[in-house]
Amino acid sequence: MTPKTKKNDGAKVTLDVAEMKSVLMEQKDFLAPVVQEAMQARYKKAAENAEKVEKSEAALNKRLVAKLATAGTATERETINASIAASSQRVAMAQEKTKQCKRECDLLAGKLQLAKENKVEVDKEWAKKMLAEMRKRAVDAMSAQENSDATDNASDAPSPNRASAPTA
Repeated sequence: MTPKTKKNDGAKVTLDVAEMKSVLMEQKDFLAPVVQEAMQARYKKAAENAEKVEKSEAALNKRLVAKLATAGTATERETINASIAASSQRVAMAQEKTKQCKRECDLLAGKLQLAKENKVEVDKEWAKKMLAEMRKRAVDAMSAQENSDATDNASDAPSPNRASAPTA
């Protein structure tokens, strides 16, 4: 048997580092959706696993109950009862793991939402400070312009002191 070779379609992907950096700088919280998606996937996997465990343990319990009905000795009944109890514990552990994953996922979602709200508040505060600074600069520029205009007008007008001064 000959090994299969993987053919390369020839398409090459090039990454422009500067472009990547600019995209990442524009979106400061780019990891948040990735982490949230990973947590959702973990929760989904845990839920699927719990479902599989429940199905397999339900089938095992059915067989054990049937076996219990035909058990002849007390030792066999105790062993089967212990197996049923262990099966129930495995189901409970799988369900608890799913609940824990769900709690962690919800906790992360809450933290991300809080961080988003805090970011909005910080952005609002920054905008207020920038607006106040811009207003101050505008007022200062207007005052400077008015002072400059007043100085220009004063130098253009003949001074009463200069007009009355005797010439030699």
